[in-house]
Amino acid sequence: MSTEFTKMLNCKYPIIGAPMFLVSNVDMVSEISLAGGVGTFPTLNCRSVEQLEEWIVEIKKRVGDLPFGVNLILHKSNTRYEEDKALVLKHKVPFIISSLGDPTKLVKETREIGTKVFCDVINMKHAKKAVSAGADGLIVVSTGAGGHAGPLSPFASIPWFSKEFNIPIIAAGSIASGKTMAAALALGAQGVSVGTRFIASKEAQVEQGYKDAIVESSPESIFMSRALSGVNASVMRTKNTEDFYQWENSFKGKASQWIMYNLMKKGLKLKKKYSWNNVWSAGQSVGEVESVLNCREIVESFMSDFSEVKESLAKV
Repeated sequence: MSTEFTKMLNCKYPIIGAPMFLVSNVDMVSEISLAGGVGTFPTLNCRSVEQLEEWIVEIKKRVGDLPFGVNLILHKSNTRYEEDKALVLKHKVPFIISSLGDPTKLVKETREIGTKVFCDVINMKHAKKAVSAGADGLIVVSTGAGGHAGPLSPFASIPWFSKEFNIPIIAAGSIASGKTMAAALALGAQGVSVGTRFIASKEAQVEQGYKDAIVESSPESIFMSRALSGVNASVMRTKNTEDFYQWENSFKGKASQWIMYNLMKKGLKLKKKYSWNNVWSAGQSVGEVESVLNCREIVESFMSDFSEVKESLAKV
């Protein structure tokens, strides 16, 4: 299968295993890349710079010349950025996904070693800045994505961004099968970024309850919360987070400062109780996830579904 993304990264399939905070690990990244996609992980999943180097060395040992990548947070709040970046450049990691910041300097530094830099974006303003900085591609995070989802429907954002720019556009948000991948490619994307589906994988080192919740939940189980990071993020409504969900929804339509004050007092207590360690993030694509599989099986299922869609559309 050939797209501008697969040609650029020299991979078999246009599937990125999205970098997921507290989820992505060496096994997941390696297996996704070995299956023909591009596995990635956030550098901050490593507790130290030393561990980051261990992960990179181990992944390179397992995948050989196959591509893999890391996610670098450029925002000033990431105090490890310069150290992490130095290691990524030292080991010539083939692929970088940049988030929350100006990638201009990073792009210049990677040009000499051939590393490709794709930027997470949620709107046209950020996309234009990334392209001006020299980004090799854009990952357009649309509504329905897990974590910090964008505000636009992929049916609107993907054709729009693809028309506007001459670099690969990667679709992110509500993609958990070859069917939704086919839809994204039909809209103009050159690849897809898949997160939620890989949480329900045997390689994901998260508690079994998290994986089971992904399988058992529906798109209506996902709600948007500002409490964890200050900006909207998609999280799962479960028995353990019902009070958290109710608190989030209690803000709607409440204008009184006194009411808001008391809501915030309750919110502060809940924030002490909940964090990214026990509030599970997921996207609306949970409705497509029916079982826990190996990462390789997930990639294979994508391609099988994709082939079926092509055959079906050929008859239309």
